[in-house]
Amino acid sequence: DDSENRDKGGHTEPRDINEPWPYVFKSGDAVWVRSKTGTWYYGRVLGKYVRKGQTRENENTLYSVIYRRCVRRCFAPMLGEIKPDTPHTRHLL
Repeated sequence: DDSENRDKGGHTEPRDINEPWPYVFKSGDAVWVRSKTGTWYYGRVLGKYVRKGQTRENENTLYSVIYRRCVRRCFAPMLGEIKPDTPHTRHLL
């Protein structure tokens, strides 16, 4: 569908906040991350890692994020737990 919104990488933006999104982040990016309790928090990307065995494809990119001023944790776009801070994401929240 040509009317779907696309991100800067050409991927279709998710229709639900919990959907996976193969978005590529860089250090310093503003993001929204889903905590283990399901609450979404604003944060900043600190770095990028690749781990094996996390998804069906057996490889997952994880981003280290700081949120709530001092909480640091890794999040995976393909697990639907990290989104860029964009108008589209804020609308989904």
